[in-house]
Amino acid sequence: MFSTTTARTAGSVLVAATVLFGVAACGSDEPAEPSPPSPTSQAVDPTAPPEQVTWQAYQSIDLPSSAVSGPRSASPASGYTQSPQGAALAAIQTTVRISTAPDNQWAAQVRSSVAPGAGRDAFMINRAQLSISPGAPQDDARPTVRGYVMRDYNDQRATVDIITSYSDDSVLSTTARMLWRDGDWKLILPDPAEQLETQTALEEIPSEMTALEAP
Repeated sequence: MFSTTTARTAGSVLVAATVLFGVAACGSDEPAEPSPPSPTSQAVDPTAPPEQVTWQAYQSIDLPSSAVSGPRSASPASGYTQSPQGAALAAIQTTVRISTAPDNQWAAQVRSSVAPGAGRDAFMINRAQLSISPGAPQDDARPTVRGYVMRDYNDQRATVDIITSYSDDSVLSTTARMLWRDGDWKLILPDPAEQLETQTALEEIPSEMTALEAP
């Protein structure tokens, strides 16, 4: 069994976006609200893995992309299909990239792939106080993306548990809420006032995980 403390420490690279919310955020003039959601089509299989997956390292972390589901653009990463697979890949790519992007890339990535709101405001305030160099090697706590669990999906919103493992054999689940907005999936960062817990230490890889082929 892995302790919550160990797993959270090991997951610090992936979930930097969620641990920076101790500082109060300024308000947002543009709430992260979509048009009313429509029911998931019966033809959609939320558990099916993305097709034609390839991997590319970003700041020493291997990230999955799909020729079918996205991202279609790499700088900033954007352009995902309105599907469970697109939502899952957007969740993984966005969470890692905004947490580890170098100083000359993070702001564009956040504006492109994070929904407006108090959570985004708080993240940008705190991220501006950090400095990350391009190509900066990560330490032993860098995550290995194993797959995801699609907890909830319709064509407007998705809840994705990103499953990662680490060199100390710990396993972490990080919950990402996604919103379809302006023709793409956007990450909803939690409002600091909500005090949401988004990380869970796991004893093992969940059996219901949609596995991503290892790089």
